Amino acid sequence: MQLKIVLTFILVLIFGVVILYLLNYKTSLNEVNFKLGVQDSDTVIILDLKGQERFFKNNKNVWVLGEMPPEPMLIPGADPITFTPLIYPYSRDSKSVFCWTELIPLADASTFEVLEGKRSGIDSYYSRDKSGIYYCGLNVEGADPDTFVTAVPSNGELLYDAQDKNQKYYQGEPIKS
Repeated sequence: MQLKIVLTFILVLIFGVVILYLLNYKTSLNEVNFKLGVQDSDTVIILDLKGQERFFKNNKNVWVLGEMPPEPMLIPGADPITFTPLIYPYSRDSKSVFCWTELIPLADASTFEVLEGKRSGIDSYYSRDKSGIYYCGLNVEGADPDTFVTAVPSNGELLYDAQDKNQKYYQGEPIKS
């Protein structure tokens, strides 16, 4: 008898958690739709990447949630059908790569990858494709894509955040020796 009561309690608890989750999800969609000016609450999809709900799309447009203020911003030209979020703030579709809302004009969508940061808790804004290195979507002039890595000096001081076979870089700029 007690087992039956405990199992019933657990089922009711699980059901309640699921209902609360669904209500919160629907509220989030309604809030996003309001900010985007979208009327039909079922048209917008929240694209979740590693717990970061920063990208949204419907059948016509794609948006990214800005930093300051945290408002959805349209990504002009992004194809909602082939759109894929990468590590924030990067994303791509079948033909183009974006950093926040900006198109990275030289980037090759098929070979583009975001370079993981080596400093714990800090995302890297570095990325690469078959022909270049980028920092926040800007081409890092002279960087060697084959040997470029994000890095932190062994002494712990933040003197550079990346390097290749030729030099060290800080926020996409070469460090002069």
